[in-house]
Amino acid sequence: MSLTWHLITGEYPDQPGGVSDYTRSIARGLANRGEDVHVWAPNCRYATPLDDGVTVHRLPGRFGFRTLHKLAATLNTWPRPSRLLVQYVPHAFGWKAMNIGFARWLSRRRQPVWIMFHEVAFPWRRGQSLKHQFLGFVTSWMARSIARSAERNFVSIPTWRDMLPRECQGSDRTYWLPIPSNVSTNVNEQGALSRRAALSIDPVSPVVGHFGTYGTLITQILKPSLHGILNRNPSVQCILMGRNSDRFAQEFAGYANRVHATGELPPDLLAQHISACDVILQPYPDGISCRRGSVMASLALGKSVVSTLGDLSESFWSTSGAVALGPADKPDELISLIEKVFTDKSQRVHLETRARQLYSEKFAIERTINVLCGIEPALPFPDAAK
Repeated sequence: MSLTWHLITGEYPDQPGGVSDYTRSIARGLANRGEDVHVWAPNCRYATPLDDGVTVHRLPGRFGFRTLHKLAATLNTWPRPSRLLVQYVPHAFGWKAMNIGFARWLSRRRQPVWIMFHEVAFPWRRGQSLKHQFLGFVTSWMARSIARSAERNFVSIPTWRDMLPRECQGSDRTYWLPIPSNVSTNVNEQGALSRRAALSIDPVSPVVGHFGTYGTLITQILKPSLHGILNRNPSVQCILMGRNSDRFAQEFAGYANRVHATGELPPDLLAQHISACDVILQPYPDGISCRRGSVMASLALGKSVVSTLGDLSESFWSTSGAVALGPADKPDELISLIEKVFTDKSQRVHLETRARQLYSEKFAIERTINVLCGIEPALPFPDAAK
């Protein structure tokens, strides 16, 4: 007998966002296994995609008291065995990330509740303002309350487990569930060449790419690295992909016809643009980690990736041979890594091969669905990077 899954999320396509895309991937994956899938997400002005086996229910408001009362009444009368799978990010449920009512509502559910922690709480740091200290306290309390009442907790990166209550950190309560790629995982060579042609890039020109939303913390690393590689290598072209890429491209006005911005793209077209690159530069101030869907897209497509190590990086990144790693605070070293990949074909082939292998072993959506359906065990928690 199939199970009814109720996926509760703060965003769902065509609303933009990583959690939005992830939730749809999970919904479709479960439906493909014959499960009955219902998604509960806030109303929005965008059209909702239609997927076989997935019913999307749009909710009024942002998980306020009336919305939660109405949702509870519906779920309490559901006729079949069911499970709630919550895609948890504090700020996704309104109330300026402090929706205490939502946390209490989850703790009182009749159905088994599983929580996928994409993020846990606002971080506390020394020297923070009172406002941020209060936000950290409330979001931490919410996460702990939710985790204690849940039947099962999942975390996108191992570090999040340490932010949950001690009694929830055991292997029988909390599991590591890495984030898969939200874009297509297969692109033929002609698709990649067509993207180069559309951007007027010569088929033999070395191309470095980046996919993301161009937040300040990342562009502080990305900007000097790209400026350096473009300045030192006149033949190099650059493809900037994702939301806000057009705006970021304005920082490279001096490199006419060599920096190309795509803006936000549908998954299939995005995969073609990523495949058109020879090297993907994905620097993160807190380091590459399992929650970075932007790097998963490149690994799944077997691209050579240059990234950074940081506090949130897991140990296997250094030993996998799937990515070239440098320090986030030394752009010159990142530039040297990119140049080496451009010039050393054997290293490029090695990175591409190991990228596909690592993605298949740890991150593929099929593994995620198998874990959720109990077909295979979750991956063991890796150590933190040294």
